[in-house]
Amino acid sequence: MMNKPFEYFAPKSAGEAVSLLKKHGSSARLLAGGQSLVPLMNLGLAAPRQIIDLTRIKKKKDPLSYVTANNDSLMIGSMTTHSEVERSRLIRKHCLILSETAATIADVQVRNRGTIGGSVCHADPAGDYLAPLVAIDAEFRAINSRMKGRTISADKFFRDMFTTALKQDELLTEIRVPRQNRPRRGSAYVKHKYVEGGFAIVGAAAVVSLNKDGSCDRVSVVLSGVRATPLRLGEIEKGFHGKSLDERAIEEAGQLAYEEVREPLSDIHATSDYRREMSRIYTKRAIRLAAARAGARETKKTEEG
Repeated sequence: MMNKPFEYFAPKSAGEAVSLLKKHGSSARLLAGGQSLVPLMNLGLAAPRQIIDLTRIKKKKDPLSYVTANNDSLMIGSMTTHSEVERSRLIRKHCLILSETAATIADVQVRNRGTIGGSVCHADPAGDYLAPLVAIDAEFRAINSRMKGRTISADKFFRDMFTTALKQDELLTEIRVPRQNRPRRGSAYVKHKYVEGGFAIVGAAAVVSLNKDGSCDRVSVVLSGVRATPLRLGEIEKGFHGKSLDERAIEEAGQLAYEEVREPLSDIHATSDYRREMSRIYTKRAIRLAAARAGARETKKTEEG
């Protein structure tokens, strides 16, 4: 399908980009890696009047692509590509779940072009980063046209299908994630997909922290693909403190997930009932892997996972 005419802007700084957003309002769209916006335009599902290309922002003067760390957190620039997230030594060492998540996205070509910020702001319910970022309590840093910044927690960032908490004149500049390589802590992201490299029919992210005696101190489980926004499984998080994460407990967690995922999304890829059943299975798989990485005694999988 032919694209409608649009104005093209290539700002040299983040400040110039947010000024353009302020000027043109809802008719403008940001172009990061183009792996979400361009296909939508080709299908006629998006027709922006203005495109603001972020790839021309000067990397030395106003970088948006980077990975740095302090004692508590990793800071990831919003224009960091999926491949850079996948291969970053800092991310692999301090937040392996994000590196592994990036590796599941599409194919090499998409990972080389697509960005973590673009994926997050697209807010596709089946997007891979959403569940892990909520599970690890990430934060999002944005600036507006007055160059004032604010921080938004991952729990509050995703508002609806393809909708975030960003205001019209705001630009996501950075994602901050707590270091995950703590003693007796493990995390994992697993997904059920309909084709290799495809979006998640159901994605499950789990973070497990253990006490010295091996019992569960905290478990965080978040699902993607089942609701318009990532679904945090509160019943699991409330119910497993002090428990041993043996196979019986993991089976219980799977059942709690099944009960909490009521009326999930239904589309051409999977029915609501199918997604609900996969939520049970993939919740168990994510917790089992995260618990093993945290140092829990190995559990024996059931036939269904």
